[in-house]
Amino acid sequence: MSVCNPCTKANLVPECVTNLTIGTISSVSTNVHVYQKHIGSGRIDRYDVTTDGSGTVTISPSNIMRGQKFEYWVTLANADDIETKETLTINSNTYDCVTVEYQFVADASSGDAETYTNITLKI
Repeated sequence: MSVCNPCTKANLVPECVTNLTIGTISSVSTNVHVYQKHIGSGRIDRYDVTTDGSGTVTISPSNIMRGQKFEYWVTLANADDIETKETLTINSNTYDCVTVEYQFVADASSGDAETYTNITLKI
């Protein structure tokens, strides 16, 4: 976290990921919005998902750009605005938002992009 970017930085994530688990919230089996803000342009994309029985929040990221950073935060689907953030738990610590940088990961022998099915954010 810094003055320029108030969100906590997560570990690097491969750009070809099918399911990205952001963290958990206290609301289980609940409709939520996950916001993805591109740090450079300010564009915000919204994902409509339902937490699982443990409150886990998972998205299938899109509009990802190699080497770019994105902020993620979660609101309840019925929240009054996009700034009414739910507290995310990642690695037993709590955060309002996280910053993720996506990186290209290649197969060492072919050079083709590696695809990861499930990635869970770590701080």
